[in-house]
Amino acid sequence: MNLDRPLPHSIEAETCVLGCMILDNSLLEKAQQIFSKKDVFYARKNQVLYDCMIELHIKKLPIDLTNLRYALKESDLLDLVGEDYLVALEDTVPHVLSFEFYANEVLRLFNDRKKIELATRIIEGAYAGKYTDVSEFISSFENHKADSDGIVQPMSLEAEVMKLHENGGLQPGLSTGWPEVDKYYTVKPGQLTIVTGIPSHGKSTWVTNFMVNFAKRHQWKFAVFSPENQPLSRYIGEIISMYVDRDKSFNKLSQGEVLYSLEWVHNHFVFLEQSDTGLTVDDLIGKAKACISRFGVKGFVFDPWNEVNHSRLDGQTETEYVSLALSKLKRLAQGNNIHVWLVAHPTKLQKRVDGTYGVPTLYDISGSAHFRNKADCGLSIWRDILDVENKTEVHIQKIRFREVGKPGMAILKYNVFSNRFG
Repeated sequence: MNLDRPLPHSIEAETCVLGCMILDNSLLEKAQQIFSKKDVFYARKNQVLYDCMIELHIKKLPIDLTNLRYALKESDLLDLVGEDYLVALEDTVPHVLSFEFYANEVLRLFNDRKKIELATRIIEGAYAGKYTDVSEFISSFENHKADSDGIVQPMSLEAEVMKLHENGGLQPGLSTGWPEVDKYYTVKPGQLTIVTGIPSHGKSTWVTNFMVNFAKRHQWKFAVFSPENQPLSRYIGEIISMYVDRDKSFNKLSQGEVLYSLEWVHNHFVFLEQSDTGLTVDDLIGKAKACISRFGVKGFVFDPWNEVNHSRLDGQTETEYVSLALSKLKRLAQGNNIHVWLVAHPTKLQKRVDGTYGVPTLYDISGSAHFRNKADCGLSIWRDILDVENKTEVHIQKIRFREVGKPGMAILKYNVFSNRFG
């Protein structure tokens, strides 16, 4: 249903709220008490700024123009907000004492928008003949009205549930490109997959090969943070070898093959560079969001966990930190309808009698059992170093939703020339 006039909002009130928080950082905590979510702001750039202020507060950094500019630039969001708009924020504030008035005005307008949204949905239902009598209309209203408070009643999801039913119910995820792996593991947007494996057992190579398969088969674009795969030109050469898929190494390809393949890589991959001080989980999430909006990225690969700057808040345990970080990655996947892959090394394992190591599990990853608990899917890549046939085992150790797969093990053979598994 189209409305002939814009939804209620006040950019002036929103900028006054943000400007007050720059002048008096302590007001952010009061704002978090008033606002339950960032979309209380109507303007997208104001939502971004409020998010950025919260992140600075979490890091115990001053919320000032310098830090905001730096944080927005690091997340590739400065152009969205605008340098002039950012600088003008402080000048929009009559007085910090006016904060509560403007904050309540922003909240009132947000609630008005939610009422209009609810009313529009009900009116559309009436036009579609959804209600047979007044009692059904009242029931529908009761089922929908709690949405703005983050409380969902089942009938508010009627359209989504019926669409799921019409589409044949729970559908498997997308193919990995390996039929043997597909028996146990497929890919759906909105989920987090954690991959582990003993160093030098090929987990990063397997993940890269998977991305090439997926990009070729499903036309997905990936954002990749892989500081261990440096220089990037070498890593891109490996990707090209996998894409061409011939029994010859990268240096044996013709110039034409390399140039053609490089263009394909350009269209399906974007890479995130490490910083001198190391990127934090929040930094990477900010960059991932920028890649989603700028390049249409559908997959984010985070390889490996130990290359991230894991600075913790005072008094925060490693277990608490890992739990919060993984929750943020899951929200990134769910909120943006992408899939996130996180590669993490296990702790030092005990050698077996023959000098080899057994298959590590998600519980073996250094830091916390949350790597197992919070993953939607969990894989372990393992190979027998004494095996001359280059066989690699893909152990699917956790699958949260049965339509995506099931625990099991698939065997792939590694081709040293094409750098591919098959």
